[in-house]
Amino acid sequence: MVVAEAGRAPKLIKVTGNSAVVSELPGDYTNPKAQQEAFQYPTEALAVNGGGFRLTNYQGRIYDVAVSGGAYDRVGPIQDTGLSQVLRSSYDISTDTWYLSDWGAFRIAAVRGTHQGDLTVKALGYSVLEALPVAGDGGKLYAVAQRMGADEADFGFFSWDQTGISPTITTQPTTPKVSLGLGDVSKTAVLTAAATGDPSPTLQWQTRPVGSTSPKAWTAIAGETSTSTTVSLTEADHGRQYRALVSNAAGQIATEAVVAEVQTAPAIVFQPESADVTEGDDAQFLVMPKGNPYPTITWQRRVGGYWQDLSDDDDNFVINGGTLTVKDSNADQSGSVFRARLRNDIATVYSRTVTLSVAEPSDAKRDVASGDLAWGVKESFRKYIGGPIAHGTTTVAGGASIADDGTFRFPVDSGSYDPKTKTLEVEYDGSVHFTGHAGALDLKISDPRVEITGDKGVLVADVVSKSLDSTELTTYDDVELAALDAKDALTAGADALRLVGVGAAAHRGGSACLRRFLPGRLRAR
Repeated sequence: MVVAEAGRAPKLIKVTGNSAVVSELPGDYTNPKAQQEAFQYPTEALAVNGGGFRLTNYQGRIYDVAVSGGAYDRVGPIQDTGLSQVLRSSYDISTDTWYLSDWGAFRIAAVRGTHQGDLTVKALGYSVLEALPVAGDGGKLYAVAQRMGADEADFGFFSWDQTGISPTITTQPTTPKVSLGLGDVSKTAVLTAAATGDPSPTLQWQTRPVGSTSPKAWTAIAGETSTSTTVSLTEADHGRQYRALVSNAAGQIATEAVVAEVQTAPAIVFQPESADVTEGDDAQFLVMPKGNPYPTITWQRRVGGYWQDLSDDDDNFVINGGTLTVKDSNADQSGSVFRARLRNDIATVYSRTVTLSVAEPSDAKRDVASGDLAWGVKESFRKYIGGPIAHGTTTVAGGASIADDGTFRFPVDSGSYDPKTKTLEVEYDGSVHFTGHAGALDLKISDPRVEITGDKGVLVADVVSKSLDSTELTTYDDVELAALDAKDALTAGADALRLVGVGAAAHRGGSACLRRFLPGRLRAR
C-alpha cells in the first residue's frame, strides 16, 4: 500500500506476512522544510497494471513507481499534465486510463501512457471540481462539481458517455537492418507494429526519404496496411525512415520513426593508376573506396612473391588513407608493384595492382614556369615592425602575399635550371614594404632573384631604404642580400624543382641598404 499525506514524504509500503518494507521517494525528507517542490503535497497513489504505483501531486505531476533494489522507487520520466490544483485522482484499470481533477481550472485530465485529453465543466456553470471522477458503468465517466460561490449543498453531478478510445501503440517498430555482401543488390527486412483502440484502429505504413525532416515528406507505402510489412533495402536506402500511422474514429497516432541501417561490402569507386615518374619525383597512387562501415585501407607492396603491408614508419612512403606517396623516387624502385586492401565487417576486397616506373632525369636545360619563393626576411625584424616600439606596418604588392606564419610569398616570373652544371636562376615578382617610427624607418624589397650553382648561391633583390638617421630614400638595384647554402636542398624531378630549407646569411653587399636587418631562411619551388 501507499501512504500519501500533503506536506510529507509519500511512504510506499510492501507488506509480506508480518513484515513490511517501507521506502520514500528520492529526496531529503529528514527536514520538513527541505521538502522537494516536485513531491510537495502528494494527493493520490494507486496500483496500476503490471505492478507498482502511479503517484500524483498537487501540481498535477505523475510519477511511476516500481520495485528497485528491494524497495519502491520512481522509475521513468516525470509526466506533467499542466494542471495546477489536483485534489483527487483515480485509475481505470480496464482502459489503463488515469483521471486527474483540477480544483481550480474547471477540467478533468484523462491520461493514457503519454497521451492526454481534457474535459471541462466551466461552460456548464460549474467551475470547481470537488469530487473524484470515476470510470465505470459501460464506459461512462462520472464527476461531482460545485458551483462557484455557492454553498456546500449546491453540487452538480455529471456523466460522459465514452464514444471511443483513440489508438494506443502497444508495439513499436524496430530498426530494419541488413548487410549486403559482395554481389548483393538488396535484402529484405520486416517491420512490425501493433496498437489498440475502440473501434479497432487501421494501420498504414509510411516512408520518408533519407535526410528529410519535413512532416509533409511522409508518403504511404501502397498496399501495406497490416501489422507487419516487408521492405526491400538497397545501398541507397541507408538512412530511409519508416513508421506506421494508426487511426480510428477517436483519433490518430504515429509510431516512432525508425531509420534503416544498410551495411555494404567495400567497393572501389576509383581504381589506382600506374605511375611513370623521373628520378627524384614523388609518385602518387590513389584509391577511392566506399562501403558501410567505411572500409579501412591498407596499402601493400609485392616483395619476393608475397604481399607485404606498408607502414608510415617507412620513410620512403607517406600514407594518407586512400593516397600512397612514394617520396623522392629512385631508379632502383622502378618496377615496384602496389595494391590497396579494403576491409570492413562485411568483406575484404583488393584494388587492381599498379606499377611504379622511374626514369633517370634528362640533362636538358629546363625552364621554370611557375612556383613561388618563401622568405621570412627575419622574424625578429617582423615582430619589431609590428611591436610597441616601431608601431609600424608591413604591406605587400605586385603579387606577393603574406602566409599564415608571417613569412612572404613571391610568385615566379621566369627562370631556368641546367642539370649539367646544376645552375638555377629564378626571378620572382612582388614586393614587401616595411615602415615604422612614423615613417622614419622605411624599407622596401622587390623583385627578388635566386641564383644557385652547385651548393652555393645568392639572393638578389632591388631595395629602397631609409634608416633612422637619414631622411632620404635611397634606391639600390640588384643588391646581393643573402648568401645561400643550398647543400642537399635542391631536388630536381621530371616536372618540378624543390628548393627547401636553404640557409641564408647576410651578404656584405647588402649591408649598406639593410643595415642590421639580416635575412632569414628561404624555400623555393
